Amino acid sequence: MNFKFYILFAALFIIISCESEIKSDDNPTKKETSSAQNISGPVFNMVEKSNSSVSVTNADTIDINSIADLVSKANHNTALRLKKGKYELHENLVYYISNEKKEVINKNETENRSVGGQVYISGMTNLSIIGNGSEIFSKNPKAVPLYILNASQSEVRDLSLGHKISSKLRSVVPSLYVSKSNKINFSNCKLGNNSKSGLKIQNSKFITFTDCNISKAHSQVMEVIQGKSIQFVNSTIQNNECDRGCFNLLGIENSIEFKNLDVRDNRSVGETTNKVNRLINGLSENIRFRNCKFYGNNNFDQLGIDDSKLTDCKVQKF
Repeated sequence: MNFKFYILFAALFIIISCESEIKSDDNPTKKETSSAQNISGPVFNMVEKSNSSVSVTNADTIDINSIADLVSKANHNTALRLKKGKYELHENLVYYISNEKKEVINKNETENRSVGGQVYISGMTNLSIIGNGSEIFSKNPKAVPLYILNASQSEVRDLSLGHKISSKLRSVVPSLYVSKSNKINFSNCKLGNNSKSGLKIQNSKFITFTDCNISKAHSQVMEVIQGKSIQFVNSTIQNNECDRGCFNLLGIENSIEFKNLDVRDNRSVGETTNKVNRLINGLSENIRFRNCKFYGNNNFDQLGIDDSKLTDCKVQKF
């Protein structure tokens, strides 16, 4: 009898142990090994929930031939295809697109705190812009030509962004600003183009740049603040002037991967007295450069990133 009781007790103990292990594996707070610590693997491994407020479907493509049309035709699940050409954003006009309102605001007629000379997109889902090789330039040096806020699951491709003339203002105004957005893909885009900066990314996730070019910026190439899962692939950074470094990657939450990137013929124009002049500034814990080339960059003291963050890269001597 005692022997049978022992067998029954042992079997019950094994069943309880197995259930405990299953519950442990399903625990969402279980600590995982960070992929960012493995240089041969991806920099990030994140899962982002889709925006449930808008049902995402296949985008309807609409052909347009003006920025005013871009505003009036904008909607969720829509791809706007510009007729190839050059489009100037007037300094007194705000091209405003949001879920609640879509209008071209004339600042001469309406009191408005928005900056004139920019396309401002807020809160849109699956709204894509197909530039078709078009150029959009702002005539206002204080305005960001394309400002994207709280957007998701969208695409911008075959588009050039910049300013009509270079600015002598101290403020570093980019040609593209992405804030509080996720899952935005940029492909075959040209940024910089007389802007103070090529682009700025802030508090955003899963932003991808493929086959893009940043050139002729006059203060920095890019600024990234708390950008998670940001990727630059098969892109070129060339012929930019940088006064405080070309890459300013700020914030401990940044996770950025640069792959097949050419960084060439950029020039430091900043003061170097009692200060090390770096091409790359910021914390580099979760930043990786893979198969990248750095050459022909002038007036820099050093690259500014640890060798451990470089994989199969060719780096010039500084």
